[in-house]
Amino acid sequence: MTAWIIVALLGTAEAAPTCEQTKTYTAASGSFTDGTSARELYANSLYECYEIAAGESTRTLHFKRMQVEARYDYVSVYDGNGKLIDDEATTEDQYYSTTGFTLVFQTDYSTRDFGWEAVYGTEMSDEEDRLHPEFALEYSIENLEEVEEVEDIWWGDW
Repeated sequence: MTAWIIVALLGTAEAAPTCEQTKTYTAASGSFTDGTSARELYANSLYECYEIAAGESTRTLHFKRMQVEARYDYVSVYDGNGKLIDDEATTEDQYYSTTGFTLVFQTDYSTRDFGWEAVYGTEMSDEEDRLHPEFALEYSIENLEEVEEVEDIWWGDW
């Protein structure tokens, strides 16, 4: 009897999100938000889904902005097959998938915040990654003190 309960619980952990409506993005790259700008508060009691189609190459996803009520409002990230990748996404995380992504934004009934913005694209080569403006921001003024030559910024190991 105990084994049956454990199997049943494990079987439900990988369930794909169910959404009445899904906003779908099919372009090779782009960005989108929860519907707010950085100066607007999102609504309470939301359950919204966003899908990024895989296309012909591996997709990358990261969050440019993430301001949600901690522990109560969150963005969950699933791969294109419905497998949960992260149940509380942050701006520090970057995701890769060959099957696309589904994001679920869920909020509770109280405190609101300024929401989030996601940026997605195709997987870049090492050289493109080093030169891409979204990722080049990782080298701030503090980091430059550690770099011996300017060449290291563009071609060194990050």
